[in-house]
Amino acid sequence: MTEQLAATPTMPPRLEWAYHAEVLRWVDGDTVILRIDAGFRMSLTDSFRLLGVDTPEKRGRRADPGPAAAAQAFCEALAPAGSTVPVRTHRDRNNRDRRGKYGRYLVEIWPVGIGAGASINQRLIISGHARAYGGGKR
Repeated sequence: MTEQLAATPTMPPRLEWAYHAEVLRWVDGDTVILRIDAGFRMSLTDSFRLLGVDTPEKRGRRADPGPAAAAQAFCEALAPAGSTVPVRTHRDRNNRDRRGKYGRYLVEIWPVGIGAGASINQRLIISGHARAYGGGKR
């Protein structure tokens, strides 16, 4: 039996996980509060950052309120509060869910009723509401 277990190949690390989540509210164009359904009657409610995008800021030194409100409205139209959307997290090299510099999980989200095609992340960039962002200084 031990020999049989030793010969069993190990599973490669997952690079992503897919879930369904309820949108509770959009904080801005690249941050959303979600209730993730993790299965087995477990859920996680937290603030999530859209992976790979940077939208204009609503407040602060770099505030650009008009475009910031437009980016948020764009997201709210694609995934309104109360809707259920597909969400995908991505793994880091240590096989943990990736987080941004403020500790938020980094996710991709798809519009209501669409589980394939362009994610909201991609649509923000295509529409001009966001720029591609790989982390680090903006």
